[in-house]
Amino acid sequence: MRKLLDEIEPIGLWWFILKPLLGFLTLLSFVYGGICWLRLFLYRSGLLKTRRLKTLVISIGNLTVGGTGKTPLVIAMAEYLCRMGLKVGVLSRGYKGQRKEDLQWVSDGKELLGRPLEVGEEPYLIAWRLKEVPVVVGRDRYRAGQYLLERFNLDVILLDDGFQHLGLHRDIDLLVIDGTLPFGPPRARGRLLPRGILREPLGGMRRASAILVSRMEQSDQWSEITRQIRGYHPQVPVFQVFFRPTGLIGVASSEVRDVTFLKGQAVLAFSGIGHPPSFRFFLESLGAKVVREVIFEDHHIYTREDIKKLFQTARHEAIDVLVTTEKDGVKVREVLDPNDSVWALRMDLERIEGPEAWEHFIRERIKIG
Repeated sequence: MRKLLDEIEPIGLWWFILKPLLGFLTLLSFVYGGICWLRLFLYRSGLLKTRRLKTLVISIGNLTVGGTGKTPLVIAMAEYLCRMGLKVGVLSRGYKGQRKEDLQWVSDGKELLGRPLEVGEEPYLIAWRLKEVPVVVGRDRYRAGQYLLERFNLDVILLDDGFQHLGLHRDIDLLVIDGTLPFGPPRARGRLLPRGILREPLGGMRRASAILVSRMEQSDQWSEITRQIRGYHPQVPVFQVFFRPTGLIGVASSEVRDVTFLKGQAVLAFSGIGHPPSFRFFLESLGAKVVREVIFEDHHIYTREDIKKLFQTARHEAIDVLVTTEKDGVKVREVLDPNDSVWALRMDLERIEGPEAWEHFIRERIKIG
């Protein structure tokens, strides 16, 4: 509904009907903003406690709902720290996970211990990609961190989606901003939920140790984004982040193909992510002909019936290749037959612009020479 309100033309009967609803959502945004301010005040005054784990904590989070490319950054950051010889663990809330117990292992660094519907598809994907990194989920990240440290002697804990989790101290707070939709759609830019997409006011940027502007391969807004960032946090390091597709994974078979396989192919693309246009952008950049795109709601739980309908659509339109995101793929795998041909597009960090400055920033913060 919010997306419809943001996109509708402000003319005629539609606008007359929907304007009161927009006003109501704006009012709710002010109420939400007041709650955000009160919560921050309670933590800053010490009335609510921020607890500290006995290891370095690096948070990677965002200001907005919807996708910012945070998951591939968590994966890339963990791989980078492991290459430096550090022992790394990951904490996540496990958003939308249907587990019975709040605290649950996703991986012990040797094997996967949860299913995507139990622990959430994002931490499951992180664990799937980081075979030797322990991953645990829980709403109370301090308790989950203690759980990790009781079993593993870790040098660093990565806090996935932790920017608003003020109850846990972090040594480095990395804020990810989507370069294609930094602060919301045009008619709701800078607005808080539920009118806009901001989880907290833009002044929250002041808590960031560094800001990573993602999807810059798709954006030409760098100057305007940095101008807005500097208005709130003049001295914060700001880095451009570029992603690239690195492979096609057979969802049922785990077969790996080069992305050149998609060139010239008629594709049915389907996804349930926060920012579907980015998925289509990469498919088309690889030369795929996206004949049909099916978009589910973010964090959609796939059923066998969904898959049957997708295959029926593909047959009807003479489409040979079904492609989804890697995040969707870990859930789709649960309802596929062994011979079903569905491919997941793997995305990885291509580069952070200014690699020397980025490495200097990280090494200085974690005290490695």
